[in-house]
Amino acid sequence: MAYGYGASVTQGQDACDLFSLSGDFLDPFISDYSEMLACYEGTLKSVKLALPVNYNKIIKFAIDLAASEFSQVEDATQTHNYFVLVLLMAGVIDDL
Repeated sequence: MAYGYGASVTQGQDACDLFSLSGDFLDPFISDYSEMLACYEGTLKSVKLALPVNYNKIIKFAIDLAASEFSQVEDATQTHNYFVLVLLMAGVIDDL
């Protein structure tokens, strides 16, 4: 899955704290690293980077997603799924 943050996705609006890089919030799935880069590059062409950049919502979203996945199995050590959170950023953090 690939989500973005810290960009205005609609002209004239404030920065969005969570949006899908695939263009479909309900289907943010990507298959590999090259597809993630392609989505990222495509998104950069269609959004305007904006402030403030708030990481709280995207980090909480990732934590909740992982917690939900692990709560569905009886023994968490038997699951084969894992989650990696990669944050690409310009260096500005407005909510810490």
